[in-house]
Amino acid sequence: VLRDKLAREKKLKVDAEESYKEAEEDWSKVNDENIRLRTSLIKNVMQTFNIRRDLARRTKDQLKQCEQVEKQSQDIQSNR
Repeated sequence: VLRDKLAREKKLKVDAEESYKEAEEDWSKVNDENIRLRTSLIKNVMQTFNIRRDLARRTKDQLKQCEQVEKQSQDIQSNR
């Protein structure tokens, strides 16, 4: 009886160790994937920021050009 109980306890211990090892491996995989996703997200955010900044700069430049063309047009009309 004692021997059976000891064998059962050893088997439970081995099963628990295997489960722990599997859980550790699963956690490691999930953690690696989490790091990869966060890195990708940061890159996407930075890319979006750079695109928006570039778009704002281009819009500002185009508005300046429009103002210059409008001023030239007014100068031409006033010289007539």
